[in-house]
Amino acid sequence: MLQSGEHPYASLEFVQSNVLQVLRINGQPPLLAAHLTRQADLDPIDELAATPAQACPAQ
Repeated sequence: MLQSGEHPYASLEFVQSNVLQVLRINGQPPLLAAHLTRQADLDPIDELAATPAQACPAQ
């Protein structure tokens, strides 16, 4: 359940280990079934491992 203060914003439920179903948003059920899936892990880019990380100047 996602909530802001005392009022729930969304009610979610895991259907499977990688599928999340939206049950209610702002107290209302969705008109269409909504399922959120986890994006597959991406393979790292080998070329980036050889270069040092960029340093951002402080402001």
